[in-house]
Amino acid sequence: MTRFRAAPVTLIAMLAVLAQAVSTAGAAGAAGTAGAAGTAGEAGGAEDPRASRAELLVRSADLTDRLQSTQQEVVAAQMNQARARTSLTRMRDRMRTRAVRAYVKGPDPLALTIKAPRAYLEVAAAKERQLVQGYRSAAADADAEQDRAEAARNDLRRTSLELAQVQARLDATIAADDQRRDEEQRRADEARMAAMAAMAAMAANAAAAAETTSLSVGPAGTASPGGYAPSPRDPGALLPRHKQATERQLELMRRISFGPLAPGAPLPSGLRFTGQRVVGSASWYGPGFNGRPTASGAIYDQEGWTVASKELPLGTVLLVSRGDRRVLLLVNDRGPYVGDRVLDLSAAAARAVGLGGVGPVSAEVVTSG
Repeated sequence: MTRFRAAPVTLIAMLAVLAQAVSTAGAAGAAGTAGAAGTAGEAGGAEDPRASRAELLVRSADLTDRLQSTQQEVVAAQMNQARARTSLTRMRDRMRTRAVRAYVKGPDPLALTIKAPRAYLEVAAAKERQLVQGYRSAAADADAEQDRAEAARNDLRRTSLELAQVQARLDATIAADDQRRDEEQRRADEARMAAMAAMAAMAANAAAAAETTSLSVGPAGTASPGGYAPSPRDPGALLPRHKQATERQLELMRRISFGPLAPGAPLPSGLRFTGQRVVGSASWYGPGFNGRPTASGAIYDQEGWTVASKELPLGTVLLVSRGDRRVLLLVNDRGPYVGDRVLDLSAAAARAVGLGGVGPVSAEVVTSG
């Protein structure tokens, strides 16, 4: 005799109710996320966060190029202004010297000059006109260069302000992404806890029912296992540098599946290990550097799959591992320059491998082919 004849039917009912509880909790989390997305859509056009961030990165790179070019234009305008002022000062000194000389010599030399031949008088008058015209031209050039320098400085101020605004928008976008991920995680945790609570309640009810029921079991009687498992020289040459580098990096990110790799999963198609390894302490960076140019020229995105290295060539692809967590990253910056650290991960990469501060990692160099 045994007391578990009613168990199979009870467990089937438990699993059905559990499935309904999980579905309800998941629907609630999805509805909350959809509601948040709808609100964000009303406020900002429901843009894809990563696409919006990529657009801001390219805009920031373009403004950085413009800022460097404008800084060089300001320097050039200031140099031209200094030359114009020097020329104006020389002309003033020459006119002052002529005036002093005429005053010292008095009227007699003037009378002698009047008696001189006409050709001499014409030459002297031409020299005087040339001197006056030179002074006027130097004064006009000095005023024009001053206007150009002031215009260049105003352009520099405008570009700096616009760059700061774009970087602030980029920081706000990343903060919103973090908040959205935290909210999704919170809802998923709540759904999981609700499902587990429902499972525990149903198990308790089934156990109580089994305790009060005593039936014989036939030869075919079996138990149901059950379970739950949730899952300055040449401004033109510098102008496109940051924008082109950022666009090239984004294009590479689209072609290669950078980011976390599941334990035991192979490398993305077309990639292979070179045999070169990097082992040591790693850290991560983000706040204060986000939106600024990296050593490769691309604008830094702390939510991108990138890493800084002091020695590896820029553009190297690394598979960084910490325990059983792995993430595929692109070397696009230099550092870290603290102690014996070998790598400096982006904020997203640090989260992917569970690195909260400084800790040991291993990395393997990956290449195509």
